[in-house]
Amino acid sequence: GTNVFLNDTTASVGIGTASPTHQLHVVGDVNITENLYLGQNLTDLAENIFSAEDVSAGDVVVISDDMKVIKSYKAYDKKAVGVISTAPAATFGGSTGNVPLAISGRVPVKVTDENGPIDPGDLLTTSSMLGHAMKCNDYEKCFGNIIGKSLTKLEDRRGVVTMIIMLN
Repeated sequence: GTNVFLNDTTASVGIGTASPTHQLHVVGDVNITENLYLGQNLTDLAENIFSAEDVSAGDVVVISDDMKVIKSYKAYDKKAVGVISTAPAATFGGSTGNVPLAISGRVPVKVTDENGPIDPGDLLTTSSMLGHAMKCNDYEKCFGNIIGKSLTKLEDRRGVVTMIIMLN
């Protein structure tokens, strides 16, 4: 049988472990036959990935030669892999990285009007501004480096929009 442990000091429950590291810590398989609800107002899924430099939530990132992420630094970069998550509903990969890369859903992303104003529905790609996206206004140039679609309008020359992740 499986052992269930309650740690009164930390108010944690361990299933298959006597020393839970979270409020609920399961060592073994979990089978959910109905719905699983994750968080409130959290709208993306992320994967832990290693970063070669300091990056923060909303930064647009590209993959480096050693398979780590760095802030994007040039327009239409084919090495674009997405955006650093702000508050993921779930994060995959455990300790296989030090930053959460958003892989699905909606996320805030830093943007610039380098390619013109950004409106809902505009596709986004890397810009020449460090860690920022811009509107894609040339689909041939953007092929292979689109990171998502803006859901909100950019009100200033640079700022943050909500983007739905669509890697292409």
